[in-house]
Amino acid sequence: MEESIRLPKYRKDPRTESRLAAMNALLHPLQIELEAGLNGPELPLVLIIGAPRSGTTLVSQLLAATGKFGYISNFVARFWLAPAIGTTIEQALAAGEPQAPIGYDSDHGVTRGLRSPHEFGYFWSGWFDRGQSTHLLPPEKLAEIDSLALKRRIASIERVHARPMCFKNNTWCTFQAAWLAEIMPTSVFVVSRRDPLYLAQSLLLARQERLGNPDLWWSVRPPGYERIRSLPWWDQVTAQAVEIERTMSQAVQRIAPARIIEAPYRDVCDNPRGLVRAIMQRCALGRSADAAAAVVPASFESADTQKVDDERWQLLLDSARRVTS
Repeated sequence: MEESIRLPKYRKDPRTESRLAAMNALLHPLQIELEAGLNGPELPLVLIIGAPRSGTTLVSQLLAATGKFGYISNFVARFWLAPAIGTTIEQALAAGEPQAPIGYDSDHGVTRGLRSPHEFGYFWSGWFDRGQSTHLLPPEKLAEIDSLALKRRIASIERVHARPMCFKNNTWCTFQAAWLAEIMPTSVFVVSRRDPLYLAQSLLLARQERLGNPDLWWSVRPPGYERIRSLPWWDQVTAQAVEIERTMSQAVQRIAPARIIEAPYRDVCDNPRGLVRAIMQRCALGRSADAAAAVVPASFESADTQKVDDERWQLLLDSARRVTS
C-alpha cells in the first residue's frame, strides 16, 4: 500500500518553505552564539508524550493557557534552527499587548493562531530523523545525536521565557522518552493515553480526512511498521494504536515514577484543572496552581463515541478485540 502526499488543504507552499529555510540558515550561527555557556535546561521541563489523537494537543493547550509555562507557538515554530531568536522576536512583538486567549480546537494536532502551541516537528526531526523506517531509534542511532547541543538549544529557549518549558511532540519524543529523561534530569513526562478502540477510530478518520484513503498510513510509525502496513486498514490502525502504546510504556517504565504524570484522555476531559494542578505541583509551581487551573475550562466533552458507520465500527471493534487479547 503506497503512501501519499497530503491533500491540497494541508499542502505547504514550497516558496514559503524555501524562504523560511533560508531564513533559518542565516539565523543559525547567531543561535549558536546565544547558546554559549549553556549546558541544559535548569528549570523543570515538561514533555507531553503519547500516540497521535490521544489528547496531547489538548494538554499542551491547557498548559499554554495558564501563562505559567513557556512553549513553542505557531510563530516560533517557523524558527526551527533559531528558536531563541524566534522567541525573542515574538516577545518583542507582543510587548504591551494583551495575551490573546488560547483556544482548544485543533485539526489533527494543528492549532490555529500564531500564539497557539505547535508540535515543533522540524526541530525534533532535525535531531532524531536518522533515516530509519520507524520513529523508534536504536541505541546506535541515539549515540549519533549531539545531546549537549540539543540541551543547549532547549536551554536557550528557556532563558528567553524565564519559566519552565513544555513541549509536545508525538512523533519523536514519545518513543525516545527514556533517552530524553537521561540527558535532561529536570524533565517530567505527561503521558497521554486513550482507549485503543477510540484511538484507532480517530486514526482512521485522520487518514480519511487528510489523505482521502483509509489504506494510506498517517503519522507515527511504531516498531513492526512494515508488517503492520501490509494489513487491512482496520487492523492497521488498531495495531498502530496498540504498538505505539506498548513502545511508549516500555520507555516510561525506564523513568522514575516521580517524573511521570499520567493523563488518560477521559480523565483529562473530565477534570482538566486537576491535571494542570498536578503538573504545576510537580514543577514546583504549587503556590499558583489553583489560580492557574481556574483559567482553563472545568471539563471537555469526550470524543470517545462511535463516529463511523456501523460496518466500519464493527471492523474496528473486532480488530481491537483480536489485537488486545
